[in-house]
Amino acid sequence: MTEKTLEEQAEEVLSQFANAPIGLCYFDRDLRYRYINAWLADMNGISPEQHIGKTIYEVIKDVAVAVVPQLRRVLETGEPILDGEVEAPTPGTDGERRVFRHSYHAARDSDGRIVGVSCVVQDVTDRRSRRARCTRAWRKYDRCSPVRRRVSKRL
Repeated sequence: MTEKTLEEQAEEVLSQFANAPIGLCYFDRDLRYRYINAWLADMNGISPEQHIGKTIYEVIKDVAVAVVPQLRRVLETGEPILDGEVEAPTPGTDGERRVFRHSYHAARDSDGRIVGVSCVVQDVTDRRSRRARCTRAWRKYDRCSPVRRRVSKRL
């Protein structure tokens, strides 16, 4: 078996990320897309290739308003942001408001300088909706509990 070059290994990893069922992207220090996988590009309503070199404001302004300050914080401090959330419409969902959970971490060069931000994004809208329905059902159940106890004592 021959050893793969670093370039070949990188291509192999990127090909795996390209079709992952979760959003993956990378921004440079100017917060321009340098990589985005198909899942996240579909959410944004344009191809991965159409993202490259553009800022988040140029692609998804409604989301940019919420996430750019967080991305800048990661660039400035080097500290990750884990499990942040933003609710916004995206072109890929025909303007439907969706809830996205995201984690951002600083990408560093071999000298330890921050050169960009790597992002993982997940659509949690359905999960959030299910949780809200369960909460409403439990609240309704709790309101009924005193009545149920009084009725059962009489029986």
